[in-house]
Amino acid sequence: MFGRFGICVALAMGLAALPACTGAPDRSREVEQLEREISAMPGVKLFSANSENSFERGTYLDLEAEMTEASEDRIAAVVSRIDQIKGDGFGEYDQSAEFTVGHGLSVARSADLDPRQIADDARRLRQVTAAVPAAPDSEIKWFRNPSVADRMEADNLPRQDLLSALRPVLGDEAVRVRISSDRTAGDAVWTVNFPLSAERQDTVDHQVSALPLKALSLIVDDGHISRLTVRVDQWPEGVEDGLVRIVETIGPSPQHPLMLHWSTPSGQGLDGSVNVGACAYGQVSGDDPPEESLIPDAAELQKKLRSKYDTCPR
Repeated sequence: MFGRFGICVALAMGLAALPACTGAPDRSREVEQLEREISAMPGVKLFSANSENSFERGTYLDLEAEMTEASEDRIAAVVSRIDQIKGDGFGEYDQSAEFTVGHGLSVARSADLDPRQIADDARRLRQVTAAVPAAPDSEIKWFRNPSVADRMEADNLPRQDLLSALRPVLGDEAVRVRISSDRTAGDAVWTVNFPLSAERQDTVDHQVSALPLKALSLIVDDGHISRLTVRVDQWPEGVEDGLVRIVETIGPSPQHPLMLHWSTPSGQGLDGSVNVGACAYGQVSGDDPPEESLIPDAAELQKKLRSKYDTCPR
């Protein structure tokens, strides 16, 4: 009478949700085998396999392995054995795996595990940190997923040194690197889409250092700043002049447009944006807040800059 979904809902509300309600097979034996075998392998300091298969909490398998001193061959052997034990049995599970391969260094994946690639990524991360001064709380995580762009997240590492160290390591690979150099100092968050030449790195560094307003975050695509958020501390003194100088400093073009967003600490309807050299705005991304949310002076400034710099038809 209730159907499969109705029975599962009743179980979840009353007693306990059964694994069968998720539609995914029970893989508790494989999870126990992973815990037992991988924990005992050479080079593994710690290993955990967290899994759930229930109506309430979902169906997932999360693996974590600490192998900070393991050789590349041992890392590959561990990953290979994990893949063998998993087999095809977890196809209906949301999967993640993270391998800690050094102090603050980790290689992360979803379901697909390539032993040699993971071991090689570990080698390259170790090469980067050997060339970059690191703080005790420095971290780099390299995540690959076939369905999304490869990405790397780096915290508390000197940006210029890190970018220079990544260049020979990444080569021509397309990797999105998000860098938070110093959380306590309020440094801008950089997102750099590699490849990035040394020449373009120097150019972008000079541009950012010459900005008349403080950068909060920026994105570098194809060696050019494609997105920039700056902070406006005083309103309206010098704001328009500062934004104009930013555009002149960066020199956007239709080939390399710039989404420029300005933000005030207090908000109060003073934020705004202009897409220099292009015409694409969106409320979802915060580029185009409803005009009625802006105070008249802020709305007028945004309208003026857009009329001057974007390519929208009028």
